[in-house]
Amino acid sequence: MSLFHLEEYLKTATSLEDVAGVYWCARDMGSFFLGNHHFVLFIYESEEQAKIVTKRWGRWTLGYLTLKNDEGLDIYYTTFGVARDGDGNIKIVFNPSLDSIALREVAQEDATSYLLPDSDLEAHRIPLIEEYEDYEQLMNEMLLRTYIFMKYYDAGFKVSYSLVDRNCEAFVNTLLKVCRYDAKLREELGEFEGIDWGEEGLLPESLFYMVFPANTKKKEIHTPFCQWARKISREHRTLFYSPQEGLKEGYNGCYYCMREFDTDRPSYTLELLSIKCKSTEDFWGADEIYIMVGNSIVWGPTKMKDGDKQKLNLPPIFFEKSVRIRLFDRDSGITVFGMGDKDDLLGDHIIIGKNVGNGEQREARFNLDDADYILKYRVVTNS
Repeated sequence: MSLFHLEEYLKTATSLEDVAGVYWCARDMGSFFLGNHHFVLFIYESEEQAKIVTKRWGRWTLGYLTLKNDEGLDIYYTTFGVARDGDGNIKIVFNPSLDSIALREVAQEDATSYLLPDSDLEAHRIPLIEEYEDYEQLMNEMLLRTYIFMKYYDAGFKVSYSLVDRNCEAFVNTLLKVCRYDAKLREELGEFEGIDWGEEGLLPESLFYMVFPANTKKKEIHTPFCQWARKISREHRTLFYSPQEGLKEGYNGCYYCMREFDTDRPSYTLELLSIKCKSTEDFWGADEIYIMVGNSIVWGPTKMKDGDKQKLNLPPIFFEKSVRIRLFDRDSGITVFGMGDKDDLLGDHIIIGKNVGNGEQREARFNLDDADYILKYRVVTNS
């Protein structure tokens, strides 16, 4: 594969189309010019795209910067990578000044001097793989994984920085791996001049995914950010990758953070049976839909088109008085823990247990935004 090297083209680019994309970058480590610092660079196709991508994550310290090259082209960009916090742990930083200095040195002739060493920026454009239709989709996936990593950091799940194997290069390499880039391509993208530590090192991949801690003694499952999850001893701690995985093994949802899966005080049992698409929300192709019960995704995202029907083989859901079911189409953007643009809501259905808890099969219709989905379900009153 022939890599696109941004530093060879940025100074003379006359169109953003020529240089837009996502890059694996390396620059000198400040005063230690032999070592490389690795980071991710987004160059947007337009200022409008820069606003759209960064607005989705507006509650972060995430934004975009502007740089003018020697041809007078305005370049809109965002950088992010790893730094060390005061306790020696890895944290994520956006748009540090040294990244911008390195970028400016390859965009403007007068930004370098023979009297001072420059940052020796190298930037390899990451090619799109079949999972991504365009670079904006890849940007959103990378930000999603990075956001989850930051949420774990805030919750106390931290990684100690090591110059040898847990560092800036390992972060970029792991981020690409969880975005489904294979090892051969990552190895080629990560080859730079200068000294690299960690080479193909990886951080714990579980910190880039939502996982659900559980207490093997109490048989209770939590969201990773629940105060009670943090108190589980290492001896009694296990992890599940979905609430359903834990429920199938007999675990109970935490009353405080996963009340819709709390089986300790059940009054009613909800069974989701099937869902049928009569008409998609999208004008072409398929919707990418998911079902939320309460605040948890219980099924999907799954692609569905006109006429498709899916049986739902899900664990029972317990609730006390009422439960809320919502159907979303994911293609509009990304929503994580209430952050960013909302996916398209296709409908909202409230079930009142005392009105429907006789075990009869019932239907819920989701038909917002010209979509038309039918969800079949059953509610049983528990004795």
